[in-house]
Amino acid sequence: MNNKPAPEAPPKFAKSRLGLRTILGLVLIEVIFCLLIFVAYRLSHPTSIGSVISTSQPKVTPLKTYSPMPPIQAFGRIAFVSNRDGNPEIYVMNADGTGQTRLTNSDGKLNNDFPAWSPDGQKIAFVSDRDENAEIYVMDADGNQQTQLTNDKVGDFHPTWSPDGEKIAFVSERDGNYQLCMMSSDGSNQTCLKNTELGDVYINLGMPNGMDSTHFDEIGISWSVDGRKLFYNSRRSGTSKIYMVDVTTGDQFDLTEISYDFDPQSSLDGQKIAFCAIPNSTYQISIMGSDGSNQRPITKWQDKTNSYAPAWSPDSQKLAFVTNRDGNEEIYVMNADGGYQTRLTDNQADDWNPSWTK
Repeated sequence: MNNKPAPEAPPKFAKSRLGLRTILGLVLIEVIFCLLIFVAYRLSHPTSIGSVISTSQPKVTPLKTYSPMPPIQAFGRIAFVSNRDGNPEIYVMNADGTGQTRLTNSDGKLNNDFPAWSPDGQKIAFVSDRDENAEIYVMDADGNQQTQLTNDKVGDFHPTWSPDGEKIAFVSERDGNYQLCMMSSDGSNQTCLKNTELGDVYINLGMPNGMDSTHFDEIGISWSVDGRKLFYNSRRSGTSKIYMVDVTTGDQFDLTEISYDFDPQSSLDGQKIAFCAIPNSTYQISIMGSDGSNQRPITKWQDKTNSYAPAWSPDSQKLAFVTNRDGNEEIYVMNADGGYQTRLTDNQADDWNPSWTK
């Protein structure tokens, strides 16, 4: 008989201690794995953390309804009118607002208005009353060689060059009513288009109108990209509508019907027409297809201020325009959808009627 004492049984918790160590080891491995994934993600997405942090800062909402000003990505030159030196004169500036230079000099006695660039950017047509009534002149891009093109006893306004630079369309009162006329770019072969009477429209040369003291003008004309048609507005039907007329056949039809629409300006790619309308008793800029489709506003009514006189950039991506939202008339630029509205001129006088070239 063996009298040796039986071996002691292992503690009952030994197996559970082993299992706990295993579990803790697995958890530690998982934690390390998650940390590695986090570090790898942070290295591959360096802005994600910054964006989370930035959202903790208070967000300031602009009071204006138009977009804040980014750096302007624009090119070319803009001719415009300003009375900063006492009377309306023609100026030119770079498309970012720099280099503002006066081109005409009438010694404070006369009015110069309605500048229009030739397609090659070498000349500017404009209107002046230096011959007692409003006549159309042309000058070099630097203001030299100012030459009179029209000479009659009534006013001629709103010159605009054909895409090939061979013709200038304009508005004239020579037959008793405002209507569309054309001439060669040297002033010869002046003729008026039949059935293009503008009706009872307001034309302003240099001086503010009597309605709201802006240099707003109720008419505007522009060429189609192929040089075969003219876009214009007329009140002959009672309200102001935008029409398109074939300069060869005289065939025409209206593009707008509902609102009071005026000053159509065709983009140089031939795809769009910017124009002015009067919603809520203010002048605002709208846009539509060249066939009159998809009409929509791109500036908004704000504190009873006006936006008008659209002028396309050479690439058809931007518009220069005039607004009095700052208390006086200044020239702004915006994207063709109305975004990123940016001020170009800044003085106590008025600036208006921009024309953009390459």
